[in-house]
Amino acid sequence: MPAREDKVTHDEMADAIRALAMDAVENAKSGHPGPPMGAADIATVLFTKVLKYDAAAALMGIRAIEVFTHDSIGRGEDGPMHQPVEHLAALRAIPSLRVFQPADRTETLECWQLALQAKTSPSVLALTRQNLPSVRGDFSPENLSAAGAYELAPADGRPAKVSIFASGSEISIALEARTLMAAWHIPTRVVSVPCMTLFLRQDRDWRQKLIGDAPVRVGVEAAIRQGSDAIIGEDGIFIGMTGFGASAPSKDAYNCFNIKLEASPRLQCGVATVDAC
Repeated sequence: MPAREDKVTHDEMADAIRALAMDAVENAKSGHPGPPMGAADIATVLFTKVLKYDAAAALMGIRAIEVFTHDSIGRGEDGPMHQPVEHLAALRAIPSLRVFQPADRTETLECWQLALQAKTSPSVLALTRQNLPSVRGDFSPENLSAAGAYELAPADGRPAKVSIFASGSEISIALEARTLMAAWHIPTRVVSVPCMTLFLRQDRDWRQKLIGDAPVRVGVEAAIRQGSDAIIGEDGIFIGMTGFGASAPSKDAYNCFNIKLEASPRLQCGVATVDAC
C-alpha cells in the first residue's frame, strides 16, 4: 500500500506490531535473571501508543530497560514523525518510570548503570542519532547522574547571573552559550539534567541549592516546555519547541526553530534583565 497522509503504511503497521511484541516479551521476561532490554525509535513507538507497556512495567514494579533513539529534532532528515517533541514529557508523566537523556558517552554509561540498579522500576534511555561532542572530560569516581542533575560547568570568576539547564543533545548548545555569555562578561553556569525523575525525588533544599540564585534561568530542550517549570520556574526562559518539527538536516532544523541561544530573542531579553541587575 503506498504511503499517504491519511493512511498508515504497511511498514508503519509492521513497526507497531514488532514494538508491541517487544514490550510484551520484555515484561514477561522481567521475572527471569538479567534485565530485559528493548531498542526502538522513540517517536515511532510512542506514535503507535505502544508505550502503555512501559506504564504496565512501572505499575508492576519490574526492571525493564528501553533504549530509544531520535531524542529530538536533531535527526531532521527523518521528518517530524521521528522527532519526539511531546514524547519526553509523556514518558516523564508515567509514575516510577525513569527517563534518562544523557549528553555523551560518559553520561550514557552512568545512566545505564542506574537503569541496571533500578530493580523495581523500568527505565528509558533516550539517545540521539546525530553526532555530539563529549562534554565530560574529567574522570569522576562518583556517578554524577545519580541525583538526576548536577553542575556541569560553573560560572567563571563571579557568582552566576545566568543558569542554563539542559539535557541530551542540547547540552552542547548550552555550553556554547556559556562561552558566548563569557564574551559578553556575563557569568553563566550550565547544569546537566540527565534524569528529571531522579532530580525531582531529591529533597527541596538540595534541589534549590543546585538550581541556585542566578536572576536568569534558561531551560533548553528541543521539545515542549511541559515539566521544565519545575526547574526554571514560570518566569524562566525556555528555548525549545512549541509545535512539531520539520524535515531538514539537523543544523537547519535547529536554526529553523531558533534553538540557538545566541540568536534567541528570549535570551536577548534575559540578557537585558541581567544587565539591569
